[in-house]
Amino acid sequence: MTKHRVAIATFERLPNLIADDQLFLRELTQAGLTVEPAVWSDSSIDWPSFSSVVIRSCWDYHYHHEVFLEWLAKVEELGVPIWNRPNVVRWNIDKIYLRDLQEKGFQVPPTIWVEKGDNIDLTDLLRSQGWRRAVLKPRVSASGHRTVLVEEGSVEQEQLGSIFRESGGLVQQFLGEVETEGEWSLLFFNKNYSHAVLKRPKSSEFRIQIEHGGTFDLAMPPSEYIQVAQRIVDSIEEPLLFARVDGIPVDGKFTLMELELIEPYLFLGETQSAVQQLVKAFVRINAITALRE
Repeated sequence: MTKHRVAIATFERLPNLIADDQLFLRELTQAGLTVEPAVWSDSSIDWPSFSSVVIRSCWDYHYHHEVFLEWLAKVEELGVPIWNRPNVVRWNIDKIYLRDLQEKGFQVPPTIWVEKGDNIDLTDLLRSQGWRRAVLKPRVSASGHRTVLVEEGSVEQEQLGSIFRESGGLVQQFLGEVETEGEWSLLFFNKNYSHAVLKRPKSSEFRIQIEHGGTFDLAMPPSEYIQVAQRIVDSIEEPLLFARVDGIPVDGKFTLMELELIEPYLFLGETQSAVQQLVKAFVRINAITALRE
């Protein structure tokens, strides 16, 4: 039989994938598929030779997101299925998606949206909102890139311009629960809950990403957090191969920090069943049958 040929898209600094994605590759291979890494920015790759593309550790997209979106459109025009789907990626790449989800009734941190070119005085903004601390983020960012914590009385106005110059951005009230309670990441495959980890920042750091010294542990979130995360995932009309819902508890309620639908770390190595669930989701969502010879 002709085997399905799958590309796991990565970036040039990780041409052989991270360990988590290698687990996914091996499990897909054992299921009877032909699978290989493919650097998304490599112009020599024959994308139509693949039956589908799974975006994984494309962790440089935010440095040149317009080129990334051009690549996405190119593969889409070639008729090669991409997961998650291009429409989902285009929506999720701009953090203004959080406003869309807030309008659907989901709780997000208090946020001021800054358009490219807006002239805002940060000191006045913090005082008007009654915020002692706030987080500044570009609208297109990943892994805490150009994300800054500012405090009333120590705000440098230039920070606003340098961070928001290219894409606009957002100013969010800093929620101290990230320091005391940590941040949950709940993983879903084909919109079915799989597992969760609890992430914590290192001392004197507010960002919880591993590259900024954050740590994580496999943990069981309260059932109400899973229910809220499930509703968030279900609110997306497109099918999703994977989704990661990041949030923190504020006054006992799950507050959405990020909905990661492009290239999130999936913590597949933290539980034996996770990678099997992801492979089953991939097979089901692609309507693949009779894989094993």
